[in-house]
Amino acid sequence: IGVMPASFDVTSESEELWVPFAFSSEQKANFSSHWLNVIARLESGVTIDQARAQLTTLARQLEQEQPIDNAQRGADVAPMTEHFVGDYRQRLFVLLGAVGFVLLIGCGNVANLLLARGAVRSTELAVRSTLGAGRGRLLRQLLTESVLLAGLGAVAGLVLAQVGLRTLIALS
Repeated sequence: IGVMPASFDVTSESEELWVPFAFSSEQKANFSSHWLNVIARLESGVTIDQARAQLTTLARQLEQEQPIDNAQRGADVAPMTEHFVGDYRQRLFVLLGAVGFVLLIGCGNVANLLLARGAVRSTELAVRSTLGAGRGRLLRQLLTESVLLAGLGAVAGLVLAQVGLRTLIALS
């Protein structure tokens, strides 16, 4: 049994091979089941078709060397997105479009709220301008308020996203 350090990153490029696997007696006896998945990163410049061809060649060599254990065996190379997304790709794009539309509606609502707030504050800004506040000063004040509101909204959004993500992970 191997325990990876806390700094272990599955996407790291420094490690070329990890073998923390021991076969159980059932797995040794039953070669007909499909139970092992390997995750690997393709070398730069190598296409999926090239990797698939090389893996097929290796599987044929294994079958020739040990025909009893490796008869009718094979291996395939597939992108991770295909493995995780599979048949749901089109549904996920529809969901992405719906989420984008909801985000667009939210941005429109915020813009309307800011316009309404600006209309209400027009008298205040006119008085400040009359009392000697320059255009730059008024612009700086409005920009500071807008950036502060945007920052608070971003922090609140990140907190809600983190809580939502943890909740979804706990539910799955």
